[in-house]
This record gives sequence, C-alpha cells and structure tokens, in this order.
Amino acid sequence: MDLAKPRVDIGMSTNTLQDVLAFWRGEAGTPFDHLLRIRRGQDQHRHDANGSVLKINAYAEPIPKGEPTGYRELLLAREGRSAPRIPRRDAGGRLNAIRPSRAGACRGRRPRPRGPRR
Repeated sequence: MDLAKPRVDIGMSTNTLQDVLAFWRGEAGTPFDHLLRIRRGQDQHRHDANGSVLKINAYAEPIPKGEPTGYRELLLAREGRSAPRIPRRDAGGRLNAIRPSRAGACRGRRPRPRGPRR
C-alpha cells in the first residue's frame, strides 16, 4: 500500500469540547494548529501529533449513542518523556506517552470485536 505520508491521522468526535481540548492540549501536549469549519454545527480543531494530525470534531447537536468504535489505545512519542505513560481515559480510550524510538511511534490499536469468539 502506498501512503501519502508516513503517518496516520487520528480523528474523534465530541460534544464535550472544552474537556477534550484541555486533555489533548494540556496533558497530552499536542499543539493546536488551526480550526477548520466543516459545516454549520461542526468544527474541527486540528492539532499536530508529531506530524500526524489529531482531528477533534466538535458537534453542536448531541452525537447519537451507539456501539463504541475507534481505537482502544494511542501511543504518542514525546521527546523528554521520562514516564512511560499517561494513564488517563479520554473519550473511551487510553493515551500512552512514550519515548521516541527508531520505529517512530504514533500508532493505535483497534477495539476488540464484541460477541462470541470463533
């Protein structure tokens, strides 16, 4: 597979924008890049995650409840990180801040499927 860039962008949706922004800008340390107005009632707050783009989609209307989707865990490399992780749940997942390595590090794990195992 040929990718446009050697990184993966990360997107999430929320109705609790201020809490989510406080976490990602504060604890996670992802710098704000710019605001993109998608359409009436939806803004996208874009942050730099080591060259990947963290896209926080904020909605004016409630997000319909449904089966959880997305990533269970995100590993985000940070220079100077002495602790191996930030043990915090945000929007249903866990963020681990790790030291950069030769392998890079901004990767996520998909959620486990629910239901009977085969």
